[in-house]
Amino acid sequence: QAQLAPATLFCGPDPPEPKAIKTGLDKHGHLFVGRSLMISGKVEGISPGLADFLFKDRAVDYVIIEADGAAGLPLKVPAEGEPVIPSTATVVIAMAGLEALGRPFGPDTVFRLEKFQKMSGLRPKEILTPEHLAKAFTAPEGLFKAGPKRARKVAFLNKRDLLSRESALHELAHLVLGASGLKIERVVIGSILEGTYSFIMEES
Repeated sequence: QAQLAPATLFCGPDPPEPKAIKTGLDKHGHLFVGRSLMISGKVEGISPGLADFLFKDRAVDYVIIEADGAAGLPLKVPAEGEPVIPSTATVVIAMAGLEALGRPFGPDTVFRLEKFQKMSGLRPKEILTPEHLAKAFTAPEGLFKAGPKRARKVAFLNKRDLLSRESALHELAHLVLGASGLKIERVVIGSILEGTYSFIMEES
């Protein structure tokens, strides 16, 4: 994302200068903020406290944070202490890749296999179904386990273009929305790569 942004600001451990934020936003419309660029080429993310600081800056309209990556796989189960979500977050979006559906359960589909196996009851090489994938969102230790209670919850099912079974999409969306006690507001089905969001379900 840093490479795609029109402007990048690395601020180290301290809050960035408000003037630098305002200048970047006035000139480019949006600004990528990170703590530092690591030797690996990855960006070290900012702390939750710094995200809260940016949220309160009057020059900033929205703060969008990638709280937890998935190591390039369709599905990831968060570890202890993950995801790290600021206290000021108003919307928490949990994401999974639809290409996992219909594929065998294994290291090329799920990051942290043992955790997801315990969560879903799947055994190695068993086929991932909508019911299994829904548990990544609805289980107590799943994707929505962190974040402020007042924050709205949205499940985003990405890579719609890689799945042809419309019935599987509907089944998965209903399973996620029907989760008891989670109050997931909506399910969005689309493709970030194509910029299309073809199906939205809202809680009735």
